[in-house]
Amino acid sequence: MTGRPTDPLDDELRETLRRRDPGAVPFELRARVLDVPEQTEPIERDGARRPAAALLGLAAVILLAVIGFATIRNFGQVGVTGSTGTPASSPIAATSPAEAFDPTLEGPGVRATDDFSPAILVVPACVLLLALTLTTGGWRRIFPAAATLLLGAWAVVGMFVPVTLDAFAVGPGLNIVHAPAVPGSDEQLFYELAPKGGRFSMGLGLLSEGPLPIRFEGIVSPDFGRDPRTFVPSMMLTAVWLDREVHGGMTGPIRPFAPFDAQDAQTIWLVGRAGACALGSAFDPSSPDTVGGFQSVDSLDVRVSIFGWPRTIRFQLPFRLVEPEPASCPGNSPEASSSP
Repeated sequence: MTGRPTDPLDDELRETLRRRDPGAVPFELRARVLDVPEQTEPIERDGARRPAAALLGLAAVILLAVIGFATIRNFGQVGVTGSTGTPASSPIAATSPAEAFDPTLEGPGVRATDDFSPAILVVPACVLLLALTLTTGGWRRIFPAAATLLLGAWAVVGMFVPVTLDAFAVGPGLNIVHAPAVPGSDEQLFYELAPKGGRFSMGLGLLSEGPLPIRFEGIVSPDFGRDPRTFVPSMMLTAVWLDREVHGGMTGPIRPFAPFDAQDAQTIWLVGRAGACALGSAFDPSSPDTVGGFQSVDSLDVRVSIFGWPRTIRFQLPFRLVEPEPASCPGNSPEASSSP
């Protein structure tokens, strides 16, 4: 049996390579060869991890963009009150405040329910960012980790930091009279004497003394906007107005509500509508025991925001606003009636 004939050129080339001695291997090359690990992580695993990290990153970016948009939308010109309506520096505002105030306007500064809470998006965003931190290698994981910490800190501060609002002044407005002082009581009592469905207003000076910027966003009134055919209309706050004096005066309402920085003294005017059973001017403040009953307001659900995080707090008013009602009003009876 004979083998396949070979090319003489191939035999000569092999012989030449055998006779050639390359010498000692350079130390640098030997060190690099020795540094090569004996086993490496399969390439397929890295390839499977990258699409998952990319999807997590995309979802986190989308959530962060939505949160940022919702937060920036809530921010106005902090410290500039009355950004909607007539500016305080306008000659019209300075000379004819009565023409600007419309007590029948409903809606500014009042809402029936709480606003959208960022917690709905912040919680899943933190979960996604934490998962992205765990699946990202090297120094790149610093960015999702930092974003997780910032979002968590924002949520904790927005939800749990104490919020204090102080009332530095009160004043009766439209269809409001001060009640005679009750012996032995230091409660401030005001009677609302608007006719049935009529309008009233009450001035309230607000100020926040906390270290963080508290933004006053309005009040929450659950009955606001309800169909009057479904229930007996009661005394209800329908709008909030700002005083014509920008910083803490009480000269009268002139601008529909706009959010303001509560660290700047600001007077608001609570404007409302009397109930269907209001006695109005027929009530005699000197004889409160002659009526069938009363409705009263002594606290407010106030909507505030801290660094863009909105929340609702209960604010105890420094006065009680009372609307007298006759005994014939549904829910009133001689047994159930009580004087304020």
